[in-house]
Amino acid sequence: MTMAHLGLAFAVAGITGAGAWKVESVQTMKQGDTVNVAGYEFRFDGAEQGRGPNYLLTRAKFTVSRDGDFVAVLEPEKRIYPVRQMPTTEAGIHTLLSGDLYAVIGDPKGDGFVTRIYFKPIGGVDVDWRIGDVGGRFAEFVRSALPGSARRRDHPDMRPRSRRNEFVFMNRLVFLLPLLVLLVIGGYLAVGLTLDPKKLPSMLEGGPVPAFNLAPA
Repeated sequence: MTMAHLGLAFAVAGITGAGAWKVESVQTMKQGDTVNVAGYEFRFDGAEQGRGPNYLLTRAKFTVSRDGDFVAVLEPEKRIYPVRQMPTTEAGIHTLLSGDLYAVIGDPKGDGFVTRIYFKPIGGVDVDWRIGDVGGRFAEFVRSALPGSARRRDHPDMRPRSRRNEFVFMNRLVFLLPLLVLLVIGGYLAVGLTLDPKKLPSMLEGGPVPAFNLAPA
């Protein structure tokens, strides 16, 4: 149980760390406006209307630079599906060694658009689920290693017959090992009870008395 909780702690740490390190900026931008996020400059180059296979879209364009050097072009979209009247957003993403850059286009506001720009370091959005996945796998490993696991997929009836026999044998072996250890320890104790505690074995016992000379008094 303690080890499983430790795995959960890894997951919580990953999610908390990713949220704490994220740098985000939400604002209304007109064509030509720029915003600086985590040292990266995002220039809004405008937006255009378009049509997909079964949706209407607004596609924006952001040019990203750092210290005057070109980094990437991001083209996020906002889509509306007329059949269900369901809007969705498709973020523009650019992955760097230090993290991920995101740009999201929102609703029109005045002569501009609401935009959301953010930077997630150390793999960006991946960091929370990567650490969380490690924690989850660690907890699952510990849980599956414990005898008597309640997981249905570990139940003998849910496995092929060849694996059921192996599973049953391993479970019995897990329970028999402590018994075998106790039997060995008990055997040593039983032998010890038959010995005379006052009798100390010696390599010289039963052998000739060694020669020696006594100095005159």
